Amino acid sequence: MSYNSCLPLSCKRAVARNQFVRAVSNSPTSEGQQRSTGIIVELLRANDFPEEEIQRARKSADRTIHHPRPRRHQYQDQSVLKLPFVSDPLAARVTRCVRKFSPEVRVVFMSGPSLKGMLVRSSSNPLVCPREKQRARVKRTRGRPMECHACDAGLVDGQRVVKNVVYCTSCKMCDALYVGETQGEK
Repeated sequence: MSYNSCLPLSCKRAVARNQFVRAVSNSPTSEGQQRSTGIIVELLRANDFPEEEIQRARKSADRTIHHPRPRRHQYQDQSVLKLPFVSDPLAARVTRCVRKFSPEVRVVFMSGPSLKGMLVRSSSNPLVCPREKQRARVKRTRGRPMECHACDAGLVDGQRVVKNVVYCTSCKMCDALYVGETQGEK
């Protein structure tokens, strides 16, 4: 993961820390731990992590390894406020404001739907055919079903079967365009 990616800073820090924790806990000897942490440092440097962030992750991993948290969940008596993640500075400001006025409330930032999640469906999350939805609705209301253009455009039994389709979507914030192509079955 690149340090310059658009992920929240807390996520980048957690990934770096967890890599150090895994390197130490999965290596049985101190030489193996040193070799593993050296490899992690080189990988983080190759992904543009600043030295201070690397050292911070190492110290945080050290605290996690030598002083593990108790099993009891620390937030069990707190209320949780779930908000959409927009940016690190905004998340920090909102968290500070909430803690200032209500320290017993825990703030959690959730990411929104991703482009991949909107375009790719799996068999565990099938795309529902609009015609089938309409038929179910018509049965309840005894009306006449509408014509379905989605089935003719690539849905068979609720699954997307159109392959190698080029699509274009625009960002609602900056009007940048993203052009992609659906994958064919392998």
